[in-house]
Amino acid sequence: MALNNLDHRRLRDYFSRIRQQEAPSNEDEVAWRTLLVNTEIMVEQGVTVGGILLFGITPNRFLPQAGIDAAAFPALRKTGSKLIDSSTFFQNGSDRSVSPHEIQRLFNEAVFYKRAVLPQ
Repeated sequence: MALNNLDHRRLRDYFSRIRQQEAPSNEDEVAWRTLLVNTEIMVEQGVTVGGILLFGITPNRFLPQAGIDAAAFPALRKTGSKLIDSSTFFQNGSDRSVSPHEIQRLFNEAVFYKRAVLPQ
C-alpha cells in the first residue's frame, strides 16, 4: 500500500489535534514518508496494518478480513474488572459493517477516554 492510499485529511487531523505537531504540506511526499516512518504508521516497504486501518482510504481493499473488537472496562486494567460493554465491527460486510469514518470515530472516542480517565 502506498502513501497515496492514505487519507491525508485524517492524517493531518491526527498530527495536529492528537499529536499536536505540524504536518507537512500535501505536496511534500518525502516529508510525509519520513514522518509516517518515524511514527511507525509506515515502514520502508509500505503502510503498516495499523496505518491501513486508521488512515487508509479503502482499508477493506487491502485487509478484507479485518475488523475491530471494542470493549469497555470500568478500570484501566481489564484483569479483575467486569466488562461493561463490547461490540464487534467488520469491514467486509459480514455481521456489522463499519466504514473508515466509524473507525475514526471509535479511535477518537478511545483517545478522548484515555485523556479523560488516565492520569497525565
